[in-house]
Amino acid sequence: METINAVQSIFGVAPGQPWLLITNLGSDLAYIATLVLYFWLGSPREARTLGLFFALSAFLNTVLKDSVREPRPFVQNPAIASEAAQKTAGGFAFPSGHAMVTATLWVLMALQKRSSVLWAVAIVLTLIVGFSRVILGVHYLSDVLVGFLLGVLLALLGAYLSPALERLNRESFSSVSRWLPAALLGVGSVFVDEEWGRSLGLGAGFWLARADFEPPQSWPLRLLYAGLGLAVAVALYLASSAVLPTEFKRSGIGAFIRYTVLVLLIVEGVPRAFRLRAVALPSNV
Repeated sequence: METINAVQSIFGVAPGQPWLLITNLGSDLAYIATLVLYFWLGSPREARTLGLFFALSAFLNTVLKDSVREPRPFVQNPAIASEAAQKTAGGFAFPSGHAMVTATLWVLMALQKRSSVLWAVAIVLTLIVGFSRVILGVHYLSDVLVGFLLGVLLALLGAYLSPALERLNRESFSSVSRWLPAALLGVGSVFVDEEWGRSLGLGAGFWLARADFEPPQSWPLRLLYAGLGLAVAVALYLASSAVLPTEFKRSGIGAFIRYTVLVLLIVEGVPRAFRLRAVALPSNV
């Protein structure tokens, strides 16, 4: 608590300050935008691996939070976090989901692309999103540091397993090895709550996705399609939130179905709607 008080005395926590905007770079919509743009501007197959480990990071974070059950700092001292900041903090505190998932997403992306610019972006973005949670009073410093560590470890694991995942992805779309894991995740979602069901649905969606389309070669056209794809993705996300019954969305199986379908519509449906041709997945990985 003393650490939070110290950093707040330096940076301040007024809702009008930029820290709420910074922390929202680790929100659902920000993650969706990152993954969608990476599909279109990076590599669809690498983005599939990124999506799988994004889902795994979110799942493990939920498991750890529900196991440790550490209260948020503002439970002990409500004055330490503004009402706006508290709205960004769901569930328990340890480890920080913003720090863990952001680290997984951006460090794995940097490992895939091996770009010094992307490494700089990954490091800066991960650090500022993570430490914004301490500044806003919704996490202890230890929550964020452990989140960083776990996120980086998952990113390293993702980079190591990428070739094996590419080989599995070359199998037939109708094969048992593709559909059985997704079905088992669906069965598991019947017995869990919304947070768990969301992570399982993301994992199932990215597992089922082939990501075998070829983005346009010209950058102007690629940027156009990326913008259209992002608009469709955000529209689908918001529409599913508005249309689906609250009880369904908040159930484990409901969240599983929602996010599995969302991923498949965005990753598989949008490219086909744009009539982008599929390419043969490489056999030399």
